[in-house]
Amino acid sequence: PVSSNASIETTKTHKDSQPSYVLELPPGWTQMIVGSVTNYRVDPISVKPPFRFDLEAVASGFSTNGDNTLFVCRTNPGSEFKASLKVTATSLQSRNGIMLRESQKPDSAFLFIGASSQMIFVYRRDDKGAFDSTNVDIPKEAAISIIVKFDQTEGGKSMEASLFDSKQWFPFPKLTIPVNAKTLVGFAQSSGNNEKVVKAQFIDVSPSKEK
Repeated sequence: PVSSNASIETTKTHKDSQPSYVLELPPGWTQMIVGSVTNYRVDPISVKPPFRFDLEAVASGFSTNGDNTLFVCRTNPGSEFKASLKVTATSLQSRNGIMLRESQKPDSAFLFIGASSQMIFVYRRDDKGAFDSTNVDIPKEAAISIIVKFDQTEGGKSMEASLFDSKQWFPFPKLTIPVNAKTLVGFAQSSGNNEKVVKAQFIDVSPSKEK
């Protein structure tokens, strides 16, 4: 199975918008524009493990009517996809984290866990279109590094999101999504509005292994 550990660092919103462009990504990875995303940039700083991506975009984020987010992903989440998240941006509206997604369609089923500068957010749209969300404060013990992951539930046919509070995993068992070898998994970034650009840095620190 594929196992991934990742570090995500979100930097301050910058003033100047950049032209949309994408450089060559590592084998197996691709960028997707979900919904409406402008002034986006996908810059693979390292195309060999550990993979590092610098992302920036203007995108409104997740909503009941459909999603608008920049998504750098691969298929096949395996048994676990884990990320270490560091947030330094002051934007309360930005969402930077990891996502499982059925397809590129804005109303596709998905599961997201990530953070703004102050909160942890979990969003899920099921295969019937029902949208659910929850949020919790960032654990004080995790002020330096927030660790989130997706892992398989019992039976291995779906995955749930969890947050680590430095002592134990805190799962969100009511928000799960079915997965298979074609499920998309990776890093999602949105600024939270249609004007400001937020820059984020994502590092996958373990080699990608294909089934």
